[in-house]
Amino acid sequence: MKNIITCLLLVLFSSCSVTYVELYKTKSNLVNIDNKEYIFDNDTVRIRYSFWKERGIMYFNIYNKLNVPIYIDWKKSSFITNSNKINYWNDIIETKSRSSLSFDREYIYTGALFNPYSNLYNISGTQVQVTSSKTVRPERITFLPPNSSIEKSPVLLTTSGSLNKGDFTPKKDYRNDDFEKKTTIYKKEYNINNTPINFRNYITISTNENFTTEATIDNQFYIGEVYIMEKLHFQSAVQDINGKYETTYYFKNGVDFFRYVKNQE
Repeated sequence: MKNIITCLLLVLFSSCSVTYVELYKTKSNLVNIDNKEYIFDNDTVRIRYSFWKERGIMYFNIYNKLNVPIYIDWKKSSFITNSNKINYWNDIIETKSRSSLSFDREYIYTGALFNPYSNLYNISGTQVQVTSSKTVRPERITFLPPNSSIEKSPVLLTTSGSLNKGDFTPKKDYRNDDFEKKTTIYKKEYNINNTPINFRNYITISTNENFTTEATIDNQFYIGEVYIMEKLHFQSAVQDINGKYETTYYFKNGVDFFRYVKNQE
């Protein structure tokens, strides 16, 4: 009887769902600052990008370098992923939280603004929310004074779903949560032509409120590598010499992002 119970337990645990992580490493022709942020720079604006979050986030900060105001037209600006355009502005009246905006529901980001410059890997405590007792029309044109900046984090970079690790190259590595054991990491490299995700930030700006003259900025990114590994290897709590637990990551770069997925072992 004991042997039967043992066999049943082995079957049960062998079929348990294991949480995996898909780690996406991005590439771009923009300047990469220590894998913490991408920077686009011209004589008018400086745009800084960071994506580190579960499912990724299109965080960007636009800084006006001029001594005169500039204007950003969000109706003429979009997030584009794999040729799918997601509008930054919609002509609707908000009566609820930010999730009421009519973005593609798979891509909308409804959390707090993400500020990587105060703390790269934490979300700031400032919630963006409109109470149900008020009606507010979204701002189509943003006025940006000289030598000031605005930050945006409107959409996520990935939807639901998962990749097939059978298409990846496996390799063994010591576990992040137990250095005496090994685990399997799956890796696959891509180029701009076969990448599973390419995404762009398309922005229209002007030094004239009427936009009689305007300029566009089109920053492009794509996935250059994907790693698949168990969650316990990707993210673990390690006890330091003072008895405190600190979360460690297999990778932790602002220009990369990750996604949790379920697989059967």
